[in-house]
Amino acid sequence: MEPRPPSTRPIDLLAGREDIQFLHPGYPHPTNLLLKLPRLDQAEPTEFGVHHATALLACQLIAANQFTGYLIDEHQEPVTQDVVVLLGRKYFFVVNGDDQYPVVPSFNDWQFPHDNQPSWPPIPSTPIATDACCITANLHALEKAYIIPREAQPWYSENGMMAYSTTVLGIDDPDNLLPMRSDIHCIFDDRWFVIVPKHNDYRVYCIDRRAGALDIHNIPLQGLRGNIRPLLLARFAWAILLQVKLFITLGHTRKVKIFNHSDCKWETLEMSGVDLRARYSGGGSKASSPAATRSKRPYQATTMDRDDWDRDDWDTVSNERRIQNWIGETAVEQELEASVSELVRGVYPVEKTRLASDSRIIID
Repeated sequence: MEPRPPSTRPIDLLAGREDIQFLHPGYPHPTNLLLKLPRLDQAEPTEFGVHHATALLACQLIAANQFTGYLIDEHQEPVTQDVVVLLGRKYFFVVNGDDQYPVVPSFNDWQFPHDNQPSWPPIPSTPIATDACCITANLHALEKAYIIPREAQPWYSENGMMAYSTTVLGIDDPDNLLPMRSDIHCIFDDRWFVIVPKHNDYRVYCIDRRAGALDIHNIPLQGLRGNIRPLLLARFAWAILLQVKLFITLGHTRKVKIFNHSDCKWETLEMSGVDLRARYSGGGSKASSPAATRSKRPYQATTMDRDDWDRDDWDTVSNERRIQNWIGETAVEQELEASVSELVRGVYPVEKTRLASDSRIIID
């Protein structure tokens, strides 16, 4: 018997492909970048782009749920609904009558649209057992992945998300938990991918270009149950709103929609670049990027019943992961901060600009 050859490094499917940029029309270049998405959707044999509906929804959520907004290309031509895959370099998200529409600066400030949710299709029934990984169908090395992250408990309560629970457990409700292979769970919590409707079912959609070396994009999810569409929409917002951190903390005045905790209401206002950096650049409850937490250990799918998951397991996080979460932000955040530094050096004199260790831009 021939010995099996060693594993090889996965091929990066995104090598040589530039991300597509989505811009705010109310601010000057180059400080108007809202987000970037990798070209993982194939339109032609040699052409790749971004799923139009997914990119549009991302922009609509960033713009405080402006679901009537639309995309225009670099030539000011609106993108029609029959366009499935975007292939251009840049697109502007437009809200009619409001060139300087407000932007939601963080997930903690985002308001769930209970009465105006996107028309997502029903969750399809699948034959796979619910004790297997919902993406890979693996039965081993599984963990419990929260759809709405458990550290988002304050947001969950403020937005009345218990309306979508099937039990009194709230954010710990079984419908808010998905069985997921541990490595997939890790990058799920690092915001490498979201779960969106596509091709008549719900699929993995990678929003981080590091996922180009993984063969998970467009995989349909299996074993979903219940009405988890609102939870998946909230997860989408949680993942995508991190990308707004660059736009918010660049040092310019922005029109934003925030949640006023004192009055328990949302309000729209203009905030200076200094105030935005002070409020959203670092960690803490106002950060654009709350740390993710995961279960300490895998569970055995053969003995696991989602309705009987133990509360102690939900609360258990290994010391190693606690330290990792405390030491620094995710690689996504580090990349965003590097981009902030690069862009700011194009706006301010290099010799007078530096990036502090806590992500604040300092002008000497």
